[in-house]
Amino acid sequence: MPEASCPGEAVWMPLLAGERLPSELQRHLDGCAACRRAVERLRNELDTMRTLTDSIVLTAATPMRRPGDLGRYVIVGELGTTIATRDYRALEIMRDQDVVVRLSRHSVRKDDMVRDRLLEEGKRLTEIKHPHLVSVRDLDFFGDQPFLVTEYVRGVPLPTYVESRLPSPTVAARWVASLARAVVAMHQAGICHWDIKPATVLIDEDASARLTEVGMTRLRQLGTEAFGSASVGSPAFMAPEQARGDSALMGPATDQFALSGLLFFLLTGRPPFTGKDLPTILSRARRCEIPADLLTKSNVPRLLETVCLRALAERPHQRFPSAADFAQSLDASVGGVPSLTSTWFGQSWTPQR
Repeated sequence: MPEASCPGEAVWMPLLAGERLPSELQRHLDGCAACRRAVERLRNELDTMRTLTDSIVLTAATPMRRPGDLGRYVIVGELGTTIATRDYRALEIMRDQDVVVRLSRHSVRKDDMVRDRLLEEGKRLTEIKHPHLVSVRDLDFFGDQPFLVTEYVRGVPLPTYVESRLPSPTVAARWVASLARAVVAMHQAGICHWDIKPATVLIDEDASARLTEVGMTRLRQLGTEAFGSASVGSPAFMAPEQARGDSALMGPATDQFALSGLLFFLLTGRPPFTGKDLPTILSRARRCEIPADLLTKSNVPRLLETVCLRALAERPHQRFPSAADFAQSLDASVGGVPSLTSTWFGQSWTPQR
């Protein structure tokens, strides 16, 4: 291990970003085996991090033609760009409905087996219906570029919605229970989400939580040899098996962990895993180092705290048998299935009988 005179690991980060070190640091690194090992460990952590957060670029994507020429979808405006997609608001002519078109930035050749997998999964995605999912309408190709079409939902991203005030524990439990039941519909179709977090949740005009990014896993995984790998996800909310890249253990329980991570965030104001940098966050996710005391400090009801921590158990078999069981336990922890009697952050709740 590094000696007391060795600098902290943070000083090596500029080197990993391609910058030159000051001469004194470079001389120290050249003569210190412990620090060289530390740099190599950091480099491996960052490589893993890039795998978890970036899509693999296969070929340069074909430039998007003028809006309005994407089959039956008339592009009416640009919503933004992500690592994996260019996003547009569009009108589906045949149904006269607003939709969101997410055009992949990566190409898939017509003779590539990935193309058939994408189309097959697209059929399954369109069959998943749940009031708390932003539903997938279509998955098709624009030349060699796959695109995903989802319904357009008016609402506010969850992180924006809770900026000024966290919801009450009852509201938080209601939201996560409804999302858990939406995830059950996905699991029954043989599909996992893999990236549940505040940014993939929308609070709609009825103050209901809606899970977004359904089907985006595959578009982000273009270039991987096998679907279902840990090439996507957010370490701050990631189950240990996903953070470790243990695909054999990844399954519905992995989504359950992320759902409870979302609950933890709504109850405490912070994700289950934090740190000064991404390697630290990923390391804590791998070891499942959750600051459980924050739930007590946040005055979370004891039963709800127990439910939350069980779903955040390190090993999948220690969690609830299914997302449906998790949802049912959440309902019980706040006195039954809550019913909203005033909108948005209304605090008037009554159990359904």
